[in-house]
This record gives sequence, C-alpha cells and structure tokens, in this order.
Amino acid sequence: MRVVVNYNSDAYLKKCVLDALPQVREIVLVDNASTDASTDSCSRHFTNEPKLTIIRNTANLGFAAACNIGSSTRWAISYFSSIQMVSWMPLVSGFLNPRDFG
Repeated sequence: MRVVVNYNSDAYLKKCVLDALPQVREIVLVDNASTDASTDSCSRHFTNEPKLTIIRNTANLGFAAACNIGSSTRWAISYFSSIQMVSWMPLVSGFLNPRDFG
C-alpha cells in the first residue's frame, strides 16, 4: 500500500496516482483540507478505480498525521506527498520491483 498526502497539488496529483497505480495493490490518498480542486478532480478521474481510497481531512493536519491516518488500518510500504512522488519515483523504480510490495 502507498499513502499519498495531498494539499493543493492540482497540477501533480493525477499524475502521481497514475504513476503509482501499476506499482501497488492499493493507494490511500489523504487530502489535508485542500482549497483547490485537486482531490475533487482526482476523485472524478478515478471514479471506477478500486485500488484508490480517498480520505478527506477537515483541517490540514500536516504530513506525518496524514500518513498515520492513511495507514491506520494497514501497514504501508511508502509515504509520499503528491509533488514528491512525481519527481522521486522514476529514480526509485529502477531499484525496486513493484511486485515485491503491496
């Protein structure tokens, strides 16, 4: 499982989720009370995606708290902000085999 934390990342969020979907069994997107349309747009785009769960916080609780919320019922293998994921994952993908992780 991958936890993706979002706060006003409209320009990056869909790409982040698209890039992660083939690599994991589940994505938990935790929105930290974004004021832009990022989470709504992502929710519409991935309406029929069973791997994606969206949690919407009513306040910006910060990255660590959002990670804890996202992994509260399961063990997570990685935590990313939506911006970090887009820039960092291509570097990691050459070292990790996604089939080894959930």
